[in-house]
Amino acid sequence: MTRMDEVLEREWGWWEDHCEVRRILARLGVRISPQMLLGVARAERAGLLPCPVNVIETVAATTNASHSLRQMERDGLVARDESRTHDHRMRVVALTAHGREVLALLEQHLEQGVWCRGGLLRRTA
Repeated sequence: MTRMDEVLEREWGWWEDHCEVRRILARLGVRISPQMLLGVARAERAGLLPCPVNVIETVAATTNASHSLRQMERDGLVARDESRTHDHRMRVVALTAHGREVLALLEQHLEQGVWCRGGLLRRTA
C-alpha cells in the first residue's frame, strides 16, 4: 500500500467540491472527482485492470463510475477496451500517459498536505 493509499484509508471523507485538489485538477481541464482517478490508479496497481465498472465503483467508493469513466476518457485520462462499448459494461484498460501525469500531480499534493474545508490533511511523511 502506498502512502497515498494510507492517507485515503484514513481520510476518505475529505473529498469536497471546493477542495484545493479539485481546483488543481480543474486547472488541468480534468472535470472528474479526484477519487475516481485514484480509484482507477488503485485498481491498476492491484492488477485489477481491465475490469468492469462496478469494480472501479467499489475501489473508488462511488456509484457513478460509468459517468466518471466516460468523462475521464473524454479528458484523455483513461483508455478503454473497444470491444465493450456499452456504458454499463465499459472496461477500463489503463491510465494514459496524461492520466499518469495528472495522478502524479495529485499524489504530490496529497503527500504535501492539502487544504480543504476540514483543514490541512495529515501529512504522510
